Amino acid sequence: MKTQGLKLEDSQIGSADRLLKLVAIAAKAAVITIQLLQARNGGRQPILAAFDNGQIGALTALNRQLEAASKRLKNPHPPDSLAWAAWIIGRLGGWDGYPSSKPPGPITFKNGLEYFNAVAAGWSLRDMCMP
Repeated sequence: MKTQGLKLEDSQIGSADRLLKLVAIAAKAAVITIQLLQARNGGRQPILAAFDNGQIGALTALNRQLEAASKRLKNPHPPDSLAWAAWIIGRLGGWDGYPSSKPPGPITFKNGLEYFNAVAAGWSLRDMCMP
């Protein structure tokens, strides 16, 4: 939540109420990052522990895009697991996805979550009807 992550110490918020809201948002992001770190090696935590059904739809679309034709660059985890989401978020954060590579760390997950949240927001708009 500090220097390399969400940089809370750099915020210039003047009121305690606003700072409390910022800390709550940062804490949620930190918890999801920790969940992804714990799941990255095949943990059995369900995906619904961190993502809702709309976000899971966005993750499914991203997974199809990020997986390559080679067997070495396939998401090896079941789609209902948080490990499956961690593989996708790690790839979005800059991890190459190969089993021989060092696993993604907290900064990679933070970067991947930032990218994912923007994609998921756009994904949620796809069903909106135009007047």
